Amino acid sequence: VLIELGPFVSDTLLVLSAWATEARVQLISYGDATVEADPRGLREALLNLVANGIEATPPGGAVVVEVRASGDGAEIVVRDTGRGMPAETLARVGTPFFTTREDGTGLGVVLARSVIAQHGGSLRYESEPGRGTTVKAVLPGRLVVGASAAAS
Repeated sequence: VLIELGPFVSDTLLVLSAWATEARVQLISYGDATVEADPRGLREALLNLVANGIEATPPGGAVVVEVRASGDGAEIVVRDTGRGMPAETLARVGTPFFTTREDGTGLGVVLARSVIAQHGGSLRYESEPGRGTTVKAVLPGRLVVGASAAAS
């Protein structure tokens, strides 16, 4: 299914807006690109990544989701102004059952990485203590041939 990522991200953030408001964390999204993707899987991946950002961000902070075209695909960049992670924690992110949250399962990032990989993409984390975390999901574009575009 062809997805316009700008409106898709905005709609996804609405799901988390009440929680973000309660946590006093601002949710911001901007940018747009179109990719062919499974909307259900992509929404679940994005929900996990943004939820992690909200969880890591102190009151007054923000989680920003930027969408940008990249080659024939797109990048979805989720940045938080949270506590960040030291290198040893960063190295373990995405390991099943590894979590920094008391009530976490450690499966959100595993799921997000799996969904992005199923789309032929990649998920990369950058973080520094006290500076927040940036997650970059790269999604390749797909060539939509002939009538299949009209049918989807």
